[in-house]
Amino acid sequence: GNLLAFVESHPKTKLDIWTGPITGEGTPKPFLKTEYSESSPGFSPDGKWVAYQSDKSGRMQVYVTSYPEAKDEKQVSRDGGTEPRWGPFGNELFYLSGNRLMSVDTSLNPTFRAGKSSVLFVVEPGLYLTEGLPLSSYAVMPDGKRFVFIKQSQVNPVAQLCIVTNWFEELKRLCPTGK
Repeated sequence: GNLLAFVESHPKTKLDIWTGPITGEGTPKPFLKTEYSESSPGFSPDGKWVAYQSDKSGRMQVYVTSYPEAKDEKQVSRDGGTEPRWGPFGNELFYLSGNRLMSVDTSLNPTFRAGKSSVLFVVEPGLYLTEGLPLSSYAVMPDGKRFVFIKQSQVNPVAQLCIVTNWFEELKRLCPTGK
């Protein structure tokens, strides 16, 4: 409703999750500020839980913890996970695991519970632009059944451009006529 969860980069604590009022009244405050990188936060539809990714296990995994106090943390992904997104009704959580979009059945009341993860579909290689960055590369549509991804305009962007001037003279030198 009235809160925004966002990520701040800090030289000592890496990526941290902060919350602040959307209205501009009040002061943003740290929500998860640890020695690990926490990013990609999202409030559950009821506003009582925050899903996020963290590298505290040694690789990025998806976690859910209570809000406003970060208690009762639960690890949702088991084989790596990034970019958690809540379904519109709070009964499903989605996340990326490599090139797979995963789905987990969830319950929010009286406490958070997550079922086993399953693969919804394999994401086309090169489909999403922000892989490895703390940015959103996809969104769940309001019906909870469709998804929107940011598509790369070019899978292998050109890193160097060579311009040859007087190329016709060079062609004559390399391929002389009459021989």
